[in-house]
Amino acid sequence: MTAGDLAPLRAAGFDDRATHDACSVAAYFAFANRMIAGLGVELEPPERWGPGPERA
Repeated sequence: MTAGDLAPLRAAGFDDRATHDACSVAAYFAFANRMIAGLGVELEPPERWGPGPERA
């Protein structure tokens, strides 16, 4: 990442904190997805999700 990569974020109003927060969220999701894939975790079928607005 270079200073030039930050220009669009700055233009959109992102300060250092907002940029850090966005990077942290993206890094967490990347980490979690790799852990889930590496451990072979499978999603539960929708019928086990419990009641939702469309099923209540």
